[in-house]
Amino acid sequence: MRGDKIYYWTYKIIRCGMILFWLYVGMDKIWIHEAFELSLVQQPLIGDFAPILSWLMPLLEILLAILLFMPNRKLESLGWKLSLLLILLFSIYIALGVNGILKNAPCMCSSFLTNVNRITHLWINGILFIVSLIAFFIRTKILNKGMQSTKNKYYINNQTVVSGKNYG
Repeated sequence: MRGDKIYYWTYKIIRCGMILFWLYVGMDKIWIHEAFELSLVQQPLIGDFAPILSWLMPLLEILLAILLFMPNRKLESLGWKLSLLLILLFSIYIALGVNGILKNAPCMCSSFLTNVNRITHLWINGILFIVSLIAFFIRTKILNKGMQSTKNKYYINNQTVVSGKNYG
């Protein structure tokens, strides 16, 4: 039972962190919209789409936060899948810059990462991807066990467990 609680709370913490992360980076891009759009214009490959992407990207990031917050399992699952895909796409784009394929591409991410070099940014994205992947698999494990929580009570396969005691 203790392992189930650890999985449950680990998942909740990662989920909350990713909700806050996507909400912050999406809102930050809206708050600094002109600077964000200007950095997109300077990007190789995607610069021509800057007017559309400057609104689409932050709205997608905020949508991801909303999907991860949703109590509906299908919407939450969609949120995790899209979150993993978006982090992967951002990481590939950064890796192309690190490997010199996309030269002189300025950082187009949130304002707190603008002074971070590309390699550090790639590491941060890698960590976010791995943590999100772990949360996705923990979520699957939790759902397969039928585990959920209401305040201090845990329900595992329809048996009530409070503080590790089984109240069937």
